[in-house]
Amino acid sequence: MTSSSPKQTFFGLEIDTSFNAEIIKKFFSRRHLFIEFSEKELLLLEAKIENKKIEVSYINSFNLPAESVERGVPKDPEAMSGFLKQTLIENNIFSSRCYIVLPPESLFSKIISLKGDFTNDELFESIENGKLKIQIPIPISQTDFDIYSITNKVTTKKEYSSYVVRCFPKNLINNISQTINLAGLNLCGIENSCNAYSYSLLDKFNNLKDKELIIIVELLENCSYISCGFSNGIVQIGKIPSIKSFPNLDSFDKKYQNLRSIEDELINRDNYFPLKKLDLKVFLSEFKSQLKGFLQDYEGFKIKSVYLTGINSSHKDIDNLLESIIKIPVKVLRYEEHINFGSINSNNPVLIQKFNRVLGNAIGSYLEFFY
Repeated sequence: MTSSSPKQTFFGLEIDTSFNAEIIKKFFSRRHLFIEFSEKELLLLEAKIENKKIEVSYINSFNLPAESVERGVPKDPEAMSGFLKQTLIENNIFSSRCYIVLPPESLFSKIISLKGDFTNDELFESIENGKLKIQIPIPISQTDFDIYSITNKVTTKKEYSSYVVRCFPKNLINNISQTINLAGLNLCGIENSCNAYSYSLLDKFNNLKDKELIIIVELLENCSYISCGFSNGIVQIGKIPSIKSFPNLDSFDKKYQNLRSIEDELINRDNYFPLKKLDLKVFLSEFKSQLKGFLQDYEGFKIKSVYLTGINSSHKDIDNLLESIIKIPVKVLRYEEHINFGSINSNNPVLIQKFNRVLGNAIGSYLEFFY
């Protein structure tokens, strides 16, 4: 008599959970796995360090069932872990060290000002035991939080210092941890997208002069996020409308010399129309409004440059168009050209700008090799 392989379902999709040979291979693997659970897709990236450069050996995305993810976190850890485990097996990915990146809506972030000098340990303890009150929508005891110093606002009193407090709800962290553990992986770190991008721009932050700052704009399909980088850290500013969406990636059969050539093919199609100033009207209005409100607290500060990232930063000449309007240097953050990356290899046609969060998180996990 033969027994059938154990199976389970993932929102109606049958998956096989019987194969365990990958555990042996994971033991010998030195590669890292980077994951993002987006609203519609599972984004995977496998990488390693070679000659002090990040070499990406695998990068791809997989469709997820509707409403299976909320705020960057699986709703059903058991179902998602089974899907994740089978996906890794089918694509011969045997990394065990796993890093997760979460979207801005997964956390509460706030700038606070405190009188006196404190170590991070002192601040952490004061928040944890309730001596220092942080006003967020849920009790601080129900979050995993961290705190770091940031450039003072111009209105901050001389004896005070400013800090950024980031709070992740524990129920979200628990769901992530459970998903990864059930998939047989080792959860090594959780980061939010804002900080993931900051790792890519550390050299730019370090070169900022007094009262200079950098703006990072993440251009997604449904919205855009703005962050501000100072010489000593980064802070989220707000959420604004999206711009016109970059074309979807259709089925591609031929091989491509590089990932950038996939964007070029979509741009060169007859149904692609380059961005015009009119296409940015709503976006620009909100962008300027958000910056104006934020910079009121940093009067006299100068925006040195603006960096664009996210899937909609794939648009042709979007940097030149935006720069001509706002009269500030604008650059598109491209990891295939980043100094910390050697090569980004993929047998699958993907739009590389969609993976910028996990690529930035990869730099963060390997910082010891670069700084």
